[in-house]
Amino acid sequence: MKYFAVLVTLVFFSCGGSSSKDKTLTSSSKEELIDDKEESYFLTIDSSLIDSLFVDIEELKLYFEGLKEINYSLIKSADLSDSVFNGNYKLSIYDIDYASEPSDDQLYYDSLFGRETDTSLPGDFMKIKIEGKGIYSLKNLDGWSKVPSKFRTESEHFLIIDLGLRSPVLIFFSEPYASQPHLLTIIGFDDEGPKLIFNQKRNLISIREDELLVTDEFDKYSRIYGLDDRIMIHQNPKSLN
Repeated sequence: MKYFAVLVTLVFFSCGGSSSKDKTLTSSSKEELIDDKEESYFLTIDSSLIDSLFVDIEELKLYFEGLKEINYSLIKSADLSDSVFNGNYKLSIYDIDYASEPSDDQLYYDSLFGRETDTSLPGDFMKIKIEGKGIYSLKNLDGWSKVPSKFRTESEHFLIIDLGLRSPVLIFFSEPYASQPHLLTIIGFDDEGPKLIFNQKRNLISIREDELLVTDEFDKYSRIYGLDDRIMIHQNPKSLN
């Protein structure tokens, strides 16, 4: 009986110790999961800040008869730093590849939109591709143009700006038409890769710390800035200082 009592006691303590250890591991695992969740970063997209890009060329091909296959030529490529953009990315920008003489594609395009035929198209490039965490691409038939000279830094085709998000953003500009502002296109980066976070017609007036000062078609001022996981716009600021 004494032997049996000792055996039962040993088994009890053995089971108790195992249970305590299991509880400790479970608690530690929960803490790791919480830490992982806190470290994850995903941008919140506000659809009201994203106007549609002009009709995709592929959609034009389906809608209108007579357009041939559209080819693109590489204009510029750049490697985006892993430490800066929360991932290793390659940015490439393309324009439509036309021969030196107007092609059938171009004649069709110009007649479609009422322009005189020449060897030029709107803007300087029509396609943006970002490789890394998959392939992300945007097309704009109206074309993006070079960065306005007063804001131009390392690249003439895009800006890299810190807007207060966890990663910098890429900014692209379209050609302004008549009294219309530029189309300001902003791409942000999170754990899933690049995302379109702003796409509206705004004239860039100045770049300040963590914000852009812009005007709309009515010359009303706004500030564009990042707030943790989203882009914000503060319209009609009382003070521009």
